[in-house]
Amino acid sequence: MFDQSKFYIRFNKGSGKKGEFSISSDQKSLADPVDVQESETSTKKRQKPPKQSTSEFYQLNIAAFDTFLAIYDSIPLIVGLPRVLPEIYIDREIVRTCEKIGKICQETDEFKIIELQNHDFPELNQKLDKLNSLTLVNRHVADYLLLGLVAAYDQFISNLAKLVIEKKPDILDSSEKRLTLSELTECDSIADARDIVLEAEIEGLLRKSHEEQFKWFGERLKMKIEPAEPLMAKFLELCERRNLVAHAGGRTSSRYIKLCSKRKLDSKDLTIGKRLRSTNAYLGEAAETIIEIAVQLVHVVWQRLEGNQSSEAAKALVHITYNLIRDKKYRLAIQIIEFLLNNNSTQMDGETRRTHVINLTNAMKLSGRDGYLETLKSEDWSVKSLTMAACLAAIRDDDDDFLESFGRSAKAEELTLSEFKAWPVFESMRLKPNICAEIYKLFQHTPSENKERKSSGGIFEKIWTNIRG
Repeated sequence: MFDQSKFYIRFNKGSGKKGEFSISSDQKSLADPVDVQESETSTKKRQKPPKQSTSEFYQLNIAAFDTFLAIYDSIPLIVGLPRVLPEIYIDREIVRTCEKIGKICQETDEFKIIELQNHDFPELNQKLDKLNSLTLVNRHVADYLLLGLVAAYDQFISNLAKLVIEKKPDILDSSEKRLTLSELTECDSIADARDIVLEAEIEGLLRKSHEEQFKWFGERLKMKIEPAEPLMAKFLELCERRNLVAHAGGRTSSRYIKLCSKRKLDSKDLTIGKRLRSTNAYLGEAAETIIEIAVQLVHVVWQRLEGNQSSEAAKALVHITYNLIRDKKYRLAIQIIEFLLNNNSTQMDGETRRTHVINLTNAMKLSGRDGYLETLKSEDWSVKSLTMAACLAAIRDDDDDFLESFGRSAKAEELTLSEFKAWPVFESMRLKPNICAEIYKLFQHTPSENKERKSSGGIFEKIWTNIRG
């Protein structure tokens, strides 16, 4: 490749081309935009939570939700970071190395050409090997996220099953695990023997398919537990895709294609051996699917085992769906609330139900979905708090009623300026200068002007700007 004593490397500086470079023994070929593509080497680059329930199901529900949501929120950053790292590495390592050991022989606004001696290439090649490693990571990081997402779900299933057995210990009486005499002699107590059986039962559950795991809970609680379509179809597809990533390099199998066909998922372009790409959009939908599945499963199991606290199960979802709306995950919030309101076995007091209806209609409104006013009208609002009256007025965009209701609620110390500034239900009101002026006046504050944040120009700022597009 390098039959002369010198070679040249071109780094592009133009918009949209930064992070690209080419190497050639011919400086002219690098300076000619037409020939650059053919050069010898180139590369491209939260509402306050309700009073916490004492139920262990509540703690499990919130912990699982926080874990899944953390993975969901990290998707753009984790997937986006490896995409910009090669550009950062080229800029900070390769360019600087070339400038240190070579000399700039040509530079324009669009590119820079550096002359290096042939004996300098080994030092440069070390940098290029590291660049190649960064590129390889970029190809697989999305798949690693999918593996992590399903692993977190498996941990959730394990924790939920342990809690179910704790509440219903007779489940172990029917366990297939039988202790041998040697295992019994190693136990210091009945509790030790029970722990061995419990561990075996959980391990057996986790070895089952994700579809069979629902049957395990249903059989032991004597109820049918099966998520509705198309949620179940999407869930089984992502679990099977996880298996393909773990065992087949993400390439489709006949089993995967049959599952998609059986569950009426798009399979027309699938062929055995096709590489499946986990895009940001796919990973986001996968995270939403797992959150929805987990929330539904905890809800029905909680109600089944702690009927005296059944209303607590519905109250726990107020906090969860509020946070989803706050984070603009409207579709997922709507799906969860509609499941709750349409589930005949759901028990909740009137205030909790009305709170869910407010969150539902607000999510519909903010997402541009029609019918939210009709949904609001279908509920009985004859009994409502001052805070709820302000929320209703905000959803209806009734300015006069909102100011009156919010003012009364504020005087009763139910609502504060913090709630006005933070609650998603008041978003449309915050867009109205006259409303803001009145609310701030109510609390004897002056609205602050939004000042545009100046970029620090640091390396993280550069990475974050690239990730956000």
